[in-house]
Amino acid sequence: MNHLSDLLRNLTPMRLGSQWYFALCHHDTPFPKQPFLVLREAQHCTVIFDAAQRAQWKTIEISEPMACIQLGVASALHDVGLTAAVSQALAAENISCNVIAAYQHDYLFVPAAQVERALTTLLGLSQAASEHVSRAVSGGTP
Repeated sequence: MNHLSDLLRNLTPMRLGSQWYFALCHHDTPFPKQPFLVLREAQHCTVIFDAAQRAQWKTIEISEPMACIQLGVASALHDVGLTAAVSQALAAENISCNVIAAYQHDYLFVPAAQVERALTTLLGLSQAASEHVSRAVSGGTP
């Protein structure tokens, strides 16, 4: 068994909050409240905030409503393959995904209308990894 299979078997994806938005803002845009995340790029900032803050932000452009899923497994910044595995599983279901890796957990932002399908897909990925390990341990075909 490798570390990736352990991570996948232990996925416990959970939805955080209700709706989230990615917004493009000017560098000097005041923060009405602390956002979930700010990424400062050369031209503008990308800000992620929840639905309760949406009306308070002055944005250049704003995304459709997104849902945030925390993978629910502690992963390290140097772990290999987790992002690829979950992204590939969601892509196979035609679900777009934006991944943010924090120090201990990964967060997926998917279109809010597809969050239930995304959660089901991730649980299926975890189940498949568990079954694969069970077969390998019992001597069955991997």
